[in-house]
Amino acid sequence: AVDWIDLQTSKIVVSTLVYTEGLEIFTSISAEFRVDAAGNIQGHNAMVSYTDLTRSKRTTFTALLVIVCLGSLAGVAINAWQLMKSKHCKWGLQTFELISRSSMCVYALVLLLTWMNQVPMSEEYDHLLHAVLDFHGNGHAEFDNLVQTYFDAKTLIYEETQWLMSHRITIYLILYLQFAQLIAYFAVHPRLAMLTDTIAGALDHMIHFFMLFVVIFLMLAFMASWMLGGDVHAFKSFGEAVASQGKMLFGEWIYADNADDLHGAMVGMYWLYAISFMLVLFFTLLNFFLAIVVEAFVVVKGNITDDPTEQNLVMDIADLFSIRLTFRRFHWGSHGVLLKALQEAVHARGADEGPQLMDLKQFAALLPQAAQNAESLTNFVRTYAHKCPSTIAIGSEAAGAAEAVQVDPRVQSLDDAFQGASKILRPALVRMFDGIGEATWSYEKTFAGGHYVHRVSANFVRERPAGQVENVAEMIVGGMAMSSSVSAEHCLM
Repeated sequence: AVDWIDLQTSKIVVSTLVYTEGLEIFTSISAEFRVDAAGNIQGHNAMVSYTDLTRSKRTTFTALLVIVCLGSLAGVAINAWQLMKSKHCKWGLQTFELISRSSMCVYALVLLLTWMNQVPMSEEYDHLLHAVLDFHGNGHAEFDNLVQTYFDAKTLIYEETQWLMSHRITIYLILYLQFAQLIAYFAVHPRLAMLTDTIAGALDHMIHFFMLFVVIFLMLAFMASWMLGGDVHAFKSFGEAVASQGKMLFGEWIYADNADDLHGAMVGMYWLYAISFMLVLFFTLLNFFLAIVVEAFVVVKGNITDDPTEQNLVMDIADLFSIRLTFRRFHWGSHGVLLKALQEAVHARGADEGPQLMDLKQFAALLPQAAQNAESLTNFVRTYAHKCPSTIAIGSEAAGAAEAVQVDPRVQSLDDAFQGASKILRPALVRMFDGIGEATWSYEKTFAGGHYVHRVSANFVRERPAGQVENVAEMIVGGMAMSSSVSAEHCLM
């Protein structure tokens, strides 16, 4: 082996294989020696272990991979259907979910196929062991054959360990996708969405903060490497200075190991750097970051407190099951169907038409026929008034919300016409009947004589004390009006 080493040798690797019986663990241990440009020898060791799955574990592993593949495939189909059919889905979240589940499905299938084609490590070790045991010392040819067999087995083992390492990295990246998806799922409930909402609220400030932080951090690292790199090992290169500042940032140390060896002006240069780092990065910018996060969290917490529909997670999970039983009990139909009908009704009105107020008659039309009665509607109002009182508008609150709803322009034009007609009719009637009030208008559509008759009536009511005798004008028009009211009718044929 010494004959293999010459001036052109860059590294030497001493390797051996270890088998742990019972646990079926096969370990490759390598000691690597490199010669750098200055002639120094630097040592490095590496150890890679591989576990062969026995029959029962092999079956379990295969079954779990199949389950993962089928489950993620079903998730991909659901995501694709929601993206194509749903009009109100969150496209960003659904697309990310589709990518995450697709990668899980494809990788599980690839891992299953490539793993099943791998030669068991026990067979590789068996070949290697027989290559050594079958050597009988019959000349150089047999020895060369032994060496070649050893290196062939070692190469196969190395390829399998590299295959294992590549899959470890791939699985880590897929798990990171699942981790991000898990955080996104927390947005399903306001209390759990505090993390995502806080990040979203502080994102703009955080981006600008990190722009400022990175520039100052790298500038200080370059200054430390430039001035102190020749005397302080922690700053001997720009990369080492960046790594050392990272440790200093987390409070691992502030005083470098060999800073005591500095003399003269270098002591002042070191402490000028250290004080600048502590004041600017450690005390100021880190507290800026905490202030940004805390401020966004306070806003999110305030929004949760002000939300009248918010409950704790346990109550919402319990309500998720109890409300479906309540729907069955009072024959309100499907919870999902009613929710979809309400969403479509709100969407049809438009988002800019003020409060989405709906009276009981309009709401009853969304319920099944069996639930369109006073008792069922009363139970519905009572149930949701108990769960969330703000969903029910009564009294002045309902009136204020109704006034805020935008009126149909055609209805507004008709109302203006009624007001104009009242201004013409009322002065004439006042001269005949003292004390009449403002007009109240009514509309009626009837079918008579093969024609539709549209009747618009203006009713003027005069308050008359009890016992007062009718005046002459009231007697004349008595056959035309009832209860001291006069109707002006207009028929359109």
